[in-house]
Amino acid sequence: MLLGVSLAVFSMLHLLPVDPVEMLIMDSTTGTAPTSGVTDEMMDNLRRELGLDRPLPVQFASFVGNALRGDLGMSFRNNRPVSEMLAEQLPYTIRLTLAGLGTSVVLGLTLGILAGLRPNSWIDSASMLLATFGVSMPSFWLGLMLIYLFALRLQALPALGVGSPQALLMPAIALGFHGSAIIARLTRSSILEIMGSEYITTARAKGVAESFVVLRHALRNALIPVVTVVGLEFGSLMSGAVITETVFARPGIRRLAVRGILEKDFPLVQGFVLFIAVIYVLSNLIVDLCYAWLDPRIRFE
Repeated sequence: MLLGVSLAVFSMLHLLPVDPVEMLIMDSTTGTAPTSGVTDEMMDNLRRELGLDRPLPVQFASFVGNALRGDLGMSFRNNRPVSEMLAEQLPYTIRLTLAGLGTSVVLGLTLGILAGLRPNSWIDSASMLLATFGVSMPSFWLGLMLIYLFALRLQALPALGVGSPQALLMPAIALGFHGSAIIARLTRSSILEIMGSEYITTARAKGVAESFVVLRHALRNALIPVVTVVGLEFGSLMSGAVITETVFARPGIRRLAVRGILEKDFPLVQGFVLFIAVIYVLSNLIVDLCYAWLDPRIRFE
């Protein structure tokens, strides 16, 4: 999968009708390549220095070989290692992603369990109404509303920056609210299905306490589809929360990748996509291992 992703990204970037050398020498103020002072010989030397004069298969093989050693190339625009640039921004991204994922899981499981255990009640209706609200609401709008309410009106939380744990609260809610709605709806469906199973009826007939039935039997089996969503949600939050980072003026690898796209910085874009692909693959691996832990039948198979 990683090999296929790297090949696809490498091919798309190099099939664009843009010369990376021209993009490298392009004037950032006018957006055009200079017409004087740059000769064809200078461009050929730069192309040779960057390794762009070699055949594409050779360039791809070199890219993969270097990536296996942790070398994602040099940024065209910044003349710095891409891995170093990603490593600088990665702690901010991981912190925000984990906070957003924690918000999604805690809020989603709570609403889903309450709704699943009390179907057709006012708790069920309120939980699903909130879940529908979360699925429909754009994250940037929620972020702006949180800033208006808690930062401007109540002045209880900082609006921007990364200096304190309080500054992480609003971005985590804005980032994780959409995912919590999906988890809540999925948890409710799983709980309703499992609570009508025969082994739940058997456990109740044996006199097992209702709390033990819910926590030990129902919830553990209901978490299997939820774990799948959580694994995918982690990869999605790692790669796609650039709007939240922009609204709250937070650094991160996602804003770095957008800058690389706008500047046509090929190595930076390649390195980011390959890194996110690794995150997705590892997330799915962890999800598969969690299946075996949650369901003994999968472990036995």
